[in-house]
Amino acid sequence: VVIKKLKPKAPPGGKVVFDTALLLKAAQAELEAAKAKQTEVEAQRGEEIAFLKAEEERKLVEALEALPAIADAKGVVHDAEIAVETTADALAAYESEAPDTDTTAA
Repeated sequence: VVIKKLKPKAPPGGKVVFDTALLLKAAQAELEAAKAKQTEVEAQRGEEIAFLKAEEERKLVEALEALPAIADAKGVVHDAEIAVETTADALAAYESEAPDTDTTAA
């Protein structure tokens, strides 16, 4: 923000006099404008931080809600692995105990 320079007034006596009251008012107006802008920027920053925190919290809640499903899925996979191993063992045992019924060799 630029403070406009006021042109000096030449009174009848020839001395240059600045209107200090006008300069002071202009400086105060600039200061108030700067304070208002700072407040606006701080408010906007606060809103952005609040939004980011809310987004982070939402993602965390989603992750926590997914944990039971992940645990269930791991349990299902584990049960399936056991079932595959048990089936493979049972098939191997059956094949080793079954009589040879191949009649094409005789």
